[in-house]
Amino acid sequence: MHKNLALIASLTLALAACGSMNRPMATSALQLSPTDAHLPPGARGDFQKAATGQVLPHHLGLMLRTADGAPLNGVGIAPRDLKLQARYTGGLLVQDSNGDKLLDPVADKVVGGIIGAAPAGARGQSATSPRGTDGKPILSGEVQGKPGLMPVEFRTGDQPGLYRPTFELMGGNSHQFTLEAIAGR
Repeated sequence: MHKNLALIASLTLALAACGSMNRPMATSALQLSPTDAHLPPGARGDFQKAATGQVLPHHLGLMLRTADGAPLNGVGIAPRDLKLQARYTGGLLVQDSNGDKLLDPVADKVVGGIIGAAPAGARGQSATSPRGTDGKPILSGEVQGKPGLMPVEFRTGDQPGLYRPTFELMGGNSHQFTLEAIAGR
């Protein structure tokens, strides 16, 4: 009988080591993933087109999660601060730590940023948090029924071509959207 218990224990350890057991995986970093859950059926956030200098018809969506898989709420987009984070040329992802919805990279927590990529010479492109009826940014977790969802309003620049902003969480992963500005549209 003791041999059977030892054999079962050995098999359990072996299965656990190779990942064959049904148990939650631990992650060590913040995670983001694109989503269209906030859009009307059939609409897509990625691969949208708009005229140069215009806001895309639909908000981009990113689902933000903590290392343990819980929704990462209270995150929005603050303007870039190249002295604070030179890597993030398109803006900073900031978690509102004090609840004032002002997204201050010094007072609040910077959790990531946006790496901009645009056609040569393009100006005026931007990724921002959309504004609510109160004029304040809509942060992740504030879209009704969508914990962790961060909406993004994107405006194309003044040059036609592809805009590819990469959203990145510090110590986590990233996602690049592909958006197109059309001249004379």
